Amino acid sequence: MPVPGWPGRFYTPDNGDSGTSQSIFLGPFIQEDWKITEKLSLLAGGRIDMLSTDYKLGWVNPFGAKQLLKDSTVVGLPNANGSLIYKWTPQFSTYGTYNYSQNPAGAIGNGGGITTGGRPSFSIPSLKTEAILYEFGAKQSLMENRLFIGAALFQLERVQLQLDRSTVNFRTKGIELEANYQPFRNFYTTFGYSYTDSKVSQAEFSVNNTDLPFYADPGQYANPGPYKRQGVPEHLLNFLVTYKFDFGLGFNANIVTTSEINNNAAGTLVIPWQYNLDLGVFYQAKKWEARVSLLNVTDAKNWSAPNAVYGNESILAELPFRAELRLTFKF
Repeated sequence: MPVPGWPGRFYTPDNGDSGTSQSIFLGPFIQEDWKITEKLSLLAGGRIDMLSTDYKLGWVNPFGAKQLLKDSTVVGLPNANGSLIYKWTPQFSTYGTYNYSQNPAGAIGNGGGITTGGRPSFSIPSLKTEAILYEFGAKQSLMENRLFIGAALFQLERVQLQLDRSTVNFRTKGIELEANYQPFRNFYTTFGYSYTDSKVSQAEFSVNNTDLPFYADPGQYANPGPYKRQGVPEHLLNFLVTYKFDFGLGFNANIVTTSEINNNAAGTLVIPWQYNLDLGVFYQAKKWEARVSLLNVTDAKNWSAPNAVYGNESILAELPFRAELRLTFKF
């Protein structure tokens, strides 16, 4: 079927990205905080998301006959977490966290919704993919609670469905550091840094064609794995500072810096180091607030990576300098 407004392109009914779907979630949960001793406590909880989804897709084949794909299903998606916290002193504590969840990783339509991925029925395993998180950290308050610092080590494992309906496993581990300082009521600043090592376990499907009018090669599998995940910078730094006068007028500045980012799955197209600087001025009254935000004030030419499948033939340009005005009223 021809695509309207794009001569030479054709709609493929079984590509898994078309049709109509409706999903309903119901998620009962329970959470409890147990104080085991004066210094040791356990925060644990669980939830099960009941997902009811249906999908249908109709089209006319080249012989004029009507075709229809449709299916519906109900699945339960468990989510359980637990954090063991030890408070060494009133100002210093450490913790360990474990989280297990099942998630509908696919087939996710490019336009949104959940599809059967071109099949006559849902693939239950693709609707119940696992994610496991481990995290260990420490928190310290100093200077009579004016300064707060924290550090964490984490590892996340999850599954993602690709456009060719195969799956890849991601393993992400890293470090997070943060510091918040508020020496007096009017002034506040925070700094954050993260190092992320994210790897793909196996060859990832990617389009290697760059000539749309003569599209012939549907793609390739880039690198046997494990290899660096596309779209994730190793280093990310963030710095925010805010000052507010007693009469309500305030100013803030925020800068975010990222290291190199692979634009394609093969790692042959790389987005260089880049930064984004935002400035703002605001006025807060008792029942209303006015805020002007100046975004990307240096008009930096920044980029974001697209879906890994299309990293060889496309890239996303971030917005240039712009200003936004927001008014908030409280009742």
